[in-house]
Amino acid sequence: MTQKNYYDILGLQKNATQEEIKQAYRKLSLKFHPDKNDGDKFLEEMFKNINEAKEILSDTTKRKSFDFTLNNNNSNYQSTNNSNNYSDPTAQKPKVDYPKVNSLTEIYFEKQDFAKKRQNEFQKAENISNPNNITISKILWLILIVFGSYFVLKPNLNNFGINQSENYEYIATEQSKIYIEPDKNSEVIGNVENGTNFNSLEETNYFIKMEFTNENGILTRGYIRKKNINRKD
Repeated sequence: MTQKNYYDILGLQKNATQEEIKQAYRKLSLKFHPDKNDGDKFLEEMFKNINEAKEILSDTTKRKSFDFTLNNNNSNYQSTNNSNNYSDPTAQKPKVDYPKVNSLTEIYFEKQDFAKKRQNEFQKAENISNPNNITISKILWLILIVFGSYFVLKPNLNNFGINQSENYEYIATEQSKIYIEPDKNSEVIGNVENGTNFNSLEETNYFIKMEFTNENGILTRGYIRKKNINRKD
């Protein structure tokens, strides 16, 4: 039976102090605790070895006895290995590389925790219920209604502040454009020359509604910006 090396199990040197033994035990016992191994036989065995190593190395008498046995086994192993090398140069006694096992196990637990977190995230995403009262067709209808309302209500919005009280006489102070709506972005349907007199039909905050004769000789109504005219007192 292969002698266990408790120093290797805890990842320590033979001259490790009692404080180093305690720290190594606490770290490894948390890593290989039964609550984390989900019944894995190998991890259970590792946890037993860690507790066994701590028990032996923490006791001064047991540690001295173990060190004595370990030194004798190493001497016997070297003697046996040297004699075997004459008959089989490749013959080696199997040995567990505990530091490497601990390192690989730590990586395993990290990946396991990451996988569990991702699984929980996917489960939460699946449990989020999709709103049944919102459909693509309803969204499209809402967009159409919004656009339709804008074009229908646009003239009324532009005419906000209309004053239909008595009419006033105005004079153009510069050549100005006449718009089809009280909106400078609307279609231009004529021009007013500087010095032209006209009466207002309606007024908005920024426009005057007026009558004029267009280039085809037809009496037409349009809007001129207030900043380009003055009222005649």
